[in-house]
Amino acid sequence: MPSYTQNPGPSDSPGGKNNSVAIADVDLEDRKNKLDSVKTLKTAKTKRKNSAQSPSGQRTKKLKVDEETNMVNTAETPSTSTVWEGACKKEENEDDFTFGQSPLKKMKTETCPQGQPVRFPANANSIKEEVEMNWDIVQVLSERTNIELWVCANIIRLFNDDNTIPFIIRYRKELINNLDADSLREVRQTLEELRAVAKKVHSTIQKIKKEGKMSECLLKTLLNCKTFEELEHVSAPYKTGSKGTKAQRAKQLGLEGAAKILLENPGQLNLLSYIRPNIKGLSALQDIETGVQHILADMIAKDKDTLDFIRKLCQNRYICIQSSLAKVSSKKVNEKDVDKFLLYQNFSCNIRNIQHHQAFLFCRWRPRGFARPELMKILHNSLDDSFKRLIYPLLCREFRAKLTSDAEKESVMMFGRNLRQLLLTSPVPGRTMMGVDPGYKHGCKLAIISPTSQILHTDVVYLHCGQGFREAEKIKRLLLNFNCSTVVIGNGTACRETEAYFADLIMKNYFSPLDVVYCIVSEAGASIYSVSPEANKEMPGLDPNLRSAVSIARRVQDPLAELVKIEPKHIGVGMYQHDVSQTLLKATLDSVVEECVSFVGVDINICSEVLLRHIAGLNANRAKSIIEWREKNGPFVNREQLKKVKGLGPKSFQQCAGFIRINQDYIRTFCSQQTESAGQVQGVAVTSSAGVEVTNEKQGKKKSKTAVNVVLKPNPLDQTCIHPESYDIAMRFLSFIRGTLYEIGKPEMEQKINSFLEKEGIEKIAESLQTTVHTLQVIIDGLSQPESFDFRTDFDKPDFKRSIVCLEDLQVGTVLTGKVENATLFGIFVDIGVGRSGLIPIRNVTEAKLSKTKKRRSLGLGPGERVEVQVLNIDIPRSRITLDLIRVL
Repeated sequence: MPSYTQNPGPSDSPGGKNNSVAIADVDLEDRKNKLDSVKTLKTAKTKRKNSAQSPSGQRTKKLKVDEETNMVNTAETPSTSTVWEGACKKEENEDDFTFGQSPLKKMKTETCPQGQPVRFPANANSIKEEVEMNWDIVQVLSERTNIELWVCANIIRLFNDDNTIPFIIRYRKELINNLDADSLREVRQTLEELRAVAKKVHSTIQKIKKEGKMSECLLKTLLNCKTFEELEHVSAPYKTGSKGTKAQRAKQLGLEGAAKILLENPGQLNLLSYIRPNIKGLSALQDIETGVQHILADMIAKDKDTLDFIRKLCQNRYICIQSSLAKVSSKKVNEKDVDKFLLYQNFSCNIRNIQHHQAFLFCRWRPRGFARPELMKILHNSLDDSFKRLIYPLLCREFRAKLTSDAEKESVMMFGRNLRQLLLTSPVPGRTMMGVDPGYKHGCKLAIISPTSQILHTDVVYLHCGQGFREAEKIKRLLLNFNCSTVVIGNGTACRETEAYFADLIMKNYFSPLDVVYCIVSEAGASIYSVSPEANKEMPGLDPNLRSAVSIARRVQDPLAELVKIEPKHIGVGMYQHDVSQTLLKATLDSVVEECVSFVGVDINICSEVLLRHIAGLNANRAKSIIEWREKNGPFVNREQLKKVKGLGPKSFQQCAGFIRINQDYIRTFCSQQTESAGQVQGVAVTSSAGVEVTNEKQGKKKSKTAVNVVLKPNPLDQTCIHPESYDIAMRFLSFIRGTLYEIGKPEMEQKINSFLEKEGIEKIAESLQTTVHTLQVIIDGLSQPESFDFRTDFDKPDFKRSIVCLEDLQVGTVLTGKVENATLFGIFVDIGVGRSGLIPIRNVTEAKLSKTKKRRSLGLGPGERVEVQVLNIDIPRSRITLDLIRVL
């Protein structure tokens, strides 16, 4: 076993050297050695000056980045329009819209980086935090997330400058090494945890100082804490009302000097000289030895190097987590409740192998010189005492806390991935639909909606009270009258019976000449939404039960627009969501909703206020202001008009502009009508860079300012995902390929782009345009995609059916197609149409079975995906069906 020499000096670590570095004084040379692949950006001083003068740069933040290295430029000097010394990361061509699955975590690539990253000045990795600790926040963040140092530094700056995740993912890719949204959320969460620890440490320091108990050694130990568990371990004895530890009581008796002498110069230690017959704790030699032992044990247990060494040993040793049935004093224990946890009775697992859902070592110190046997015995006893009484409980708490924290985070991330998959379910536009909210005694609620989601008719039918035959005529009449051939059934109470009812009529061709099909959709959260103020405002006077039927139908027509109205945790695609931190859950799910709505984009002239508030950079108040401005002034003609909306400043505009669309056909029609109604205007028209036509200048009567009659001009780029900060680059690119704005989204534009790319190559073109490859790719996508482009069409549509399968029809070996309902860490739940979901154990989901046509970064499946499965086992008493995945359709 390795041995450690303890140097009790207050300013030194056990090795005799203070290796701690305050965040404000980062050792740049050491960092440079670790990141030998990272070079310095030769950024012009003027760029930094422009950035510092930007509105966002002038903000006062609680936790700041060094202003000299402010990375993010505003719309006046966008980073996406800037030439960076050193090419961007070279990578495989990726879609901007990668939502399918959880990505594999980006691994550190210091020795072999993936291409040349975008970099910052010499002190780029130096992040100055308001709360300083004895550890570097960038270094710790990199270690915990397994992401490169330069990326972590960039991410901190981006978040500190109030950039949203969707904006960063689409328009600042080169700065984050192409991390996806889930990884970015993980980094942000870890960053917030580290800052919370730092804040708590400094709060604790102030309290201890106020009580006059602070020492230099204690201060250093506190500033070394990186987790709440470590902080609790160190600060517990100093809490108000604490009677103190055994070590503290020994120190109060004056035995600290004896402990230090034992380590520094044991030959001079005479324990008999500390005996005081009339003082409790010092009256006998045994008391002296015990006191010294307690002090040494405390020193060992709070020594950073010792704890780090033991933690490292833990990573390489077999450490087991065990569970057993607790002894319950009450005799009224429900056996069914116990049976639920049958798998975990007498459970044992190596924590290195334990899955998230399943939520010996020794170190020697020695004196600097020769110590007598009786003194060595004290030291040995101190080591045993320190480990058994202090270190072992600390490690147990740490491991359990980490396992719980990891499980909680993974549960939340899984919920987020499932939610994303559900929100991005492919819409089914252009159909009139009948929504059915099933029920027994109170009947089935019906709602027929138009292709534009307008409510055409609502009704109630009683299908399961002996009136099914008579009600069939009413249903047929409604379907024929409204030419509706799609029925959407909620999966709640009486769903199975309602499905069988419609399937029977369809198989008998009862609705002829209509070719009626039906699908089952989750109604989770529909009842909660139906009684919400939002629903009352949207559907005033309508019975809440009928509102549920409307919501069910709209979930198929446009899932994203409907599901954003419901609090994400009520949508029902999570795992253990009631057992995790509700704050973390809400933050993650809200971020996923923002991500999905932003990347799909919204037409600002027709979208609802509810949808608009989830766009990156906007909130409820800004969305309301936009709607009010639209109602007062008419439709937005171009994105520049957003700057006129009250409460929407330069930063909000920067974050939201790229995700807002303006339909050009609609605006051209509106503008032509406005021009005709205005009549002929005299004077020469001058077009400004903002797409505004200025005519008919008049001198004001009271002020010397010029009153201008402004006619706004549409900008075809406003219908694309191209950010306004890159419009100049887009125009130069169009001149390169000899294209025009009016060819956007047309086949000839795609042909010109492809031809030019084949000839020149995207890297060379980006260099010529003085921009990055990522920015150019966004421009190419924006120019190529048709105006009606919706990337959700790449995701699965609802599974429309005409017949039903019964549980009795199932046999082991039966092959079926089904739809993923929910994904968990232990398996995938699949709706196979028998009224009970089947489970594909996670071990049966392998890479070979996944679709090769879909881009995946992990072996995860998400809600809505269609799969082909085989029945492995049917457990009727427990209502369980075990499936094997054959392939993803």
